[in-house]
Amino acid sequence: QISNGDGLIIENPDGGIFGARVQTVENGRVNLRSSDENFKILPNAKIRRNFDAAFERLLGRDAERKMPANLKAWETENAYAFELSLAEEPHISAKCELQKSATEAADNAQTALERLEQNLSKFGGSNFCAESAELKIDRVPHLKASEINEIRRTLCAELEEKISAHTEAQRDADARPFAKNIAADARFLPNDFTLNASNKMAKEFYAALGLAVGEDALECCKKSAEGLRVMKTIHCVLRELGLCKKERGQTFKEPLYLKSAEALLSLEFDCARCGMNVYFVRSHL
Repeated sequence: QISNGDGLIIENPDGGIFGARVQTVENGRVNLRSSDENFKILPNAKIRRNFDAAFERLLGRDAERKMPANLKAWETENAYAFELSLAEEPHISAKCELQKSATEAADNAQTALERLEQNLSKFGGSNFCAESAELKIDRVPHLKASEINEIRRTLCAELEEKISAHTEAQRDADARPFAKNIAADARFLPNDFTLNASNKMAKEFYAALGLAVGEDALECCKKSAEGLRVMKTIHCVLRELGLCKKERGQTFKEPLYLKSAEALLSLEFDCARCGMNVYFVRSHL
């Protein structure tokens, strides 16, 4: 569904390509705006959306994830017991107690029990949300809201500590041991600036592999970069622009260039491997 603020790419049958922004959508009619004075849409033009305003707004919202937890409360002979446990694996739980001797029985047990459950389930800004609540108490205590809140905070704090401890223990158990006596066949490693050895530690690393670095990283040596391949990537600008040679069979004059305020780069397309090589032409600095 097209909405206000969307960005569109219009590819006309005559080869013209234009970009446009959706201004309004009214009764199925889409009103566009383009900065290109030659902007036009011909019959049978292909229209693609390259900016989804509604989706971008959705991504812009603050992400919030809370862990569902089950709340239980019961009474023993001398105390009230409270438990907060994760509703999902790992089923970690936290408990605390309140001595009966420190409380008085509520005059209206049903109202006090409902109030106790309601306040205990208000997790607010914590990392938890109430999945279920089960309170089995006959002698319902009369508790202030601040006292109930303190019970909830104590449970949340202890549960968070246990979750952190479990995560650390799981991480340690799953950790792969570091390899010892690392060795590599230097014949399969380049011995030029592409090793990207820009400091002493990098050279020591390669030395441990049995390779003496022949050239420093390009940014650290006085070697001219002109004509050198400075990047090899599977990200292809032709595919990004919808002009993939393999998919569309289009041809155009090459080489193509990338130009910035700092440098001019030429592009070489390795279509057999779906890759792109980037060569340094000259610096503008």
